[in-house]
Amino acid sequence: MNWSRTLACASLALLSALPACRQKKPAPRLSSEINAWPTSTPAEAGLDAEKLKAFSDAITGNGVVVRHDKLVYSWGSPNSSVDVASASKPVLVHLTFKAVEAGLISSIDEPVVKWEPRLATLNASLGHKDAKITWRHLMDQTSGYGLAEEPGAAFAYNDFQTQLFWELLFEKVYACKPEEVTDKVLRPQLFDLIGALDKPSYRIRPVPQITGRLVVSARDFARVGLVYLHGGKWQGKQVIDEKWVKLALESYLPLTVPRTSGKEAEMLPGARTSGGTKDQENNLGGYGFMWWRNKRDAQGKLLWPDVPTDAYGAIGHGGLKVLIVIPSQDMVVVWNSVNLERREMGNGGREQINDAMKRLMAAVK
Repeated sequence: MNWSRTLACASLALLSALPACRQKKPAPRLSSEINAWPTSTPAEAGLDAEKLKAFSDAITGNGVVVRHDKLVYSWGSPNSSVDVASASKPVLVHLTFKAVEAGLISSIDEPVVKWEPRLATLNASLGHKDAKITWRHLMDQTSGYGLAEEPGAAFAYNDFQTQLFWELLFEKVYACKPEEVTDKVLRPQLFDLIGALDKPSYRIRPVPQITGRLVVSARDFARVGLVYLHGGKWQGKQVIDEKWVKLALESYLPLTVPRTSGKEAEMLPGARTSGGTKDQENNLGGYGFMWWRNKRDAQGKLLWPDVPTDAYGAIGHGGLKVLIVIPSQDMVVVWNSVNLERREMGNGGREQINDAMKRLMAAVK
């Protein structure tokens, strides 16, 4: 037996099974035919054109409305790629699920100390609690990273943990340098599969500035929404297993999970943020896997009272950058760079989004 040839073939087979990042070259883009996006008039889609314009005039910026898989309405520069801030977080979760599918991560309940052993050395006085952090904790913002609570014990909308999440996933699991992540993970694992039109990327800056935030156009982001609207499919092809979509959209933190006390704890040397602080929000009754759902808070109030209760969204800067999916209306809306104030969701942000969406829902005939 020619053992050299056998080993070479086995190595080639293993290499081809790994994500593009580990192959050190991007996967080829799909045919340009997938870039075709059917359009329809507002009337054909059951929407009122004048009320759509009133909606977009009120918030300005850039955006698109998609209904029945067709591009119905756009305004501003829907092809301009912008940093969408925290609205990028569900994409981070999506790429974690893809890593599980590829066998790079054993499960979402795998402790991340496997990838960053230094976590086990932190917070000796707190029982080295950070050794218990799992991927699920990172995705639900209950890791307790940099805070006194045990993983899973409290909710903290924590951008230091989001940055840790980003670095663990891409630099450790996918084994990429930060500047490689766009071409070797983001595009081949998501945007190439849905025919991205406007070159989405990850915003990378040197330490200590912000890194790891998605830069994407309104129309490309709307395609992500359609994948989740259709159970993980794009134009009939499964982009991500439907079980992950169901998990992401049907699981959310109960109101019994308290907000962090805010008491700080030790982090890894050189820890940095993806933009904000360690304690920015309450979960408001519907947060999980980095999606916001239209559920009731502790006072019984819906997140967005004038929007169907099956709606869910990826939200950045409290409503300045938004992707919202409304399954019961077969609709996706995306906006960015709008004329709204930057507010936390629990401090006026949810109301701003509701007011905007109320105008959009008025356009439904």
